[in-house]
Amino acid sequence: MSNIDFIVFSSILITIAVYGAIKNRQNKNLKSYILGDKSVKWSTIGLSVMATQASAITFLSTPGQGYKEGMSFIQIYLGLPLALIVVSAVFVPIYYKQKDFLQKFNFKTSENSNLILNFQFSESSNISRFDKLSEINEDNNLKYAQWYYGPQKRLLSSINYNLTTKSLFDKGSIILSHQYINESRNSRKFNSLELRSQEEKLHIFSVNADFSKNIGQKNFISYGIETTKNNLESIGNNYILSVSNNDIVDRLKSPGISRYPDNGSSYNSIAGYFNVKRMISEKTYLNAGSRFS
Repeated sequence: MSNIDFIVFSSILITIAVYGAIKNRQNKNLKSYILGDKSVKWSTIGLSVMATQASAITFLSTPGQGYKEGMSFIQIYLGLPLALIVVSAVFVPIYYKQKDFLQKFNFKTSENSNLILNFQFSESSNISRFDKLSEINEDNNLKYAQWYYGPQKRLLSSINYNLTTKSLFDKGSIILSHQYINESRNSRKFNSLELRSQEEKLHIFSVNADFSKNIGQKNFISYGIETTKNNLESIGNNYILSVSNNDIVDRLKSPGISRYPDNGSSYNSIAGYFNVKRMISEKTYLNAGSRFS
């Protein structure tokens, strides 16, 4: 690179840094910075997403490629937004579908407390592993005829009680929740009629209690406890497929190898924490804390 190249490149980097610093002065805090103060237009967000596809290598190599081979390759980037829309609208629904249900209820139980009920449910279609379907064995043949995750199901329900007082804490939150996750892995070798399936059913129960209190103008403490219980059921099955005219007419089921212990397994935990924060200046804080599990 010549001196003029270094000057141009350095000027670009300095300009970007200065422009970012000037624009960042308008942000009031970290949340304002991350959310763009909730004032960014959708078109700007879209252009930003597209710009992130231009990596550092692209940024450095594109000028050289354009100088040596011309700018015809730019047509790839110009057509990319349209291609993404077509793929998302036409091809993705063919291979993947998902249903989601989300609902929250917020009840004000008193002047200083409220109760939030949260329900979430999602279910997907089969999810093929195309990297597995592309694997080649020693004979240069496809290794798998099928390799997919079965429909993934997730159910979440939680109760969140929030309270503000002026005694041992200023703000308190207690959350009781339960999650149910069901998924499976299914594979069949190429030219084989045996389908191997491994299914997991996981129940997660948890209780969280978090409290915080301001001590004077500059001191802040927070403390809490957490306990979780995980129950996992792992099932393994093999299916021998009966085929007629390339259609599966029956499946003969037999026990198979599970992914985790087939008689069930569990994991329990309990933890507590205590944290102290002191404001040294408007932009400087000192944190100290401890956690025991």
